[in-house]
Amino acid sequence: MKNHSSFFFSQIAALIITVPALAQSAPDATPFIGKNSVLTYKVKDGVSYNYIVTITSLDEKGDIAFDWKTNETSPRRGHSSMSYSNLDDATSFLIKIPGGNETLGKDDSRIFLSDAMTKHITDHLCEFKVDGKDQSFIFVKKSGESKKINYGNDPVEMDYHSGEGNSAYIGIVDIGKLSLLGYFYYKGLEFDLLSINNSDATREIPVQVEKSEGKGEPRKMGSIDLIFAKIMWPTLAKIEDYDPTNGGRVTQPFTQTYDYRLQSNAELPPSYVDAFVVDLKYIYEHRSKYPTYITGNYTIQEKYMSEDEILKVFNVYLNVNATELYGYRPWSNQQFVKSLSEADRKKLANESSSYIMMYGFKEK
Repeated sequence: MKNHSSFFFSQIAALIITVPALAQSAPDATPFIGKNSVLTYKVKDGVSYNYIVTITSLDEKGDIAFDWKTNETSPRRGHSSMSYSNLDDATSFLIKIPGGNETLGKDDSRIFLSDAMTKHITDHLCEFKVDGKDQSFIFVKKSGESKKINYGNDPVEMDYHSGEGNSAYIGIVDIGKLSLLGYFYYKGLEFDLLSINNSDATREIPVQVEKSEGKGEPRKMGSIDLIFAKIMWPTLAKIEDYDPTNGGRVTQPFTQTYDYRLQSNAELPPSYVDAFVVDLKYIYEHRSKYPTYITGNYTIQEKYMSEDEILKVFNVYLNVNATELYGYRPWSNQQFVKSLSEADRKKLANESSSYIMMYGFKEK
């Protein structure tokens, strides 16, 4: 890696580091962050030391929490926690190490950057607070630069993205749906992610859903509605009976939001068809995560999403690892889209747009 003072001050104002997606044929090798993942940062703040973060909770239905410690001459340690929902809307990012334990409010985040902070990356401008001060970061891809971050036994190749015209620099490591602090510099304070150790970490695994009366049962169309759907939208209606596990021969790689909500009898879209079209919207609204496949400034209407824009989302399903997708049933929907021919995917896009025009995006 180039010297920070010469490279960053003369070349860039911000960087984004992206973990390349690995082949789905080897899901166990795909980088992830889970409970017991250990992140080690080199910190320079007058003196140099390591800041070591151990994830203690990563619960989509609850909290994100981690223990931290330093290896200074007089070590410090503490615990930080925040609601998992902060990953959506938090607008204030905290860098400076706290004095001890802390529970973050709904607008704050530490280590993990929220979607609200990164949603405009493809528009080259992000604005959010860092330690209470408004900052602007300009993101422009700069090819030819790379960095290796130690990930288990194998370093992970990272691409630099960079910009110009500011004195604050920030780097983001995208792993699945999570955006982590990769680098930060401002007025002599520097954080640099050295390694991600998953030797004791646990990856999300499928859970067995207990079926009971009114609980744990998928929300599917009634027979009359399904007959109508098969006449109006024959390709789209296939998802109501589609089995992504192929009779149990294919293992679901992680627990989907839909599965969690079934367990607690929480609100869900009224059918698999509705879950599918709602997920199209979710992925499109997070298009900054998929700039290769979703381009332009199209805005989804309350009851309209064009066929062409839906086809762009299908390209995301075809090319992006399921762990990096958004929605209620990201893996199941991906399997469904991949099971179709190109001609049938075009029919599916047309029918999905038609269905949305009639019913909109129903989440309950």
